[in-house]
Amino acid sequence: MASISTPTLSHQDPIRGQTNRFYLQVHNRGWQATTNVSVRAFVADATLGLPPLPNALVAPNFDLSSTAVWTPVGPAQTIASLQPNRPAIVSWDFALPTSSATHTCCLAVVSSTDDPFNNAAVDIGTLVTGDKRVCLKNLHVVDPGPAPLGMTLVGIDLRNIHKQPVLVDIVVRPSQFSAGFVGLLLPHIALGHQDGVSDWLGRHTITKAGDRLHSSYRVDEVVVAAPEETD
Repeated sequence: MASISTPTLSHQDPIRGQTNRFYLQVHNRGWQATTNVSVRAFVADATLGLPPLPNALVAPNFDLSSTAVWTPVGPAQTIASLQPNRPAIVSWDFALPTSSATHTCCLAVVSSTDDPFNNAAVDIGTLVTGDKRVCLKNLHVVDPGPAPLGMTLVGIDLRNIHKQPVLVDIVVRPSQFSAGFVGLLLPHIALGHQDGVSDWLGRHTITKAGDRLHSSYRVDEVVVAAPEETD
């Protein structure tokens, strides 16, 4: 019933000592809408294995008698109505302590009026493997990167080794680049054309695919000049 993944969101390693946003995507696998869906998430140090919960979770608030081991990332939230095949996403902003373990786990639990959570188990393995209303996500907590840098301009000399004009892709592989902006400032581009000269007035966009930044051009106008006549 619950999942911490979505096609429109990409997972990033949480950063210790900073506020991180936790997303929970909840699915209704039934054939009719359900109401009053309660959701909550917790994190714990999993370096030596998953510790048990201090008490059984009880909807709708899923409160813990102690937060010394499992820490809520925020209060319980309620999804008023959840339609079949139309998942809902909730989120919490949570500041991970500077002492957070590199191997941390996030536990999420959901309950609804039509499909209530009533599992009394406190062992995480039992809950996750035996109850569809509970899910677990392994996290790799990292240290914050270096201090932010100001804008830096780097010149790139592009050379055409061919005998005729060509179209090329410009691919940037950022190293240790987790946040910020990368832009390309390009001069007027003139490319040869078999019937004369094409004047390409384009705008570039930058998209990220894996560890690559890909720059592409949108051509707004093409002007083709007829070749000069010769005797």
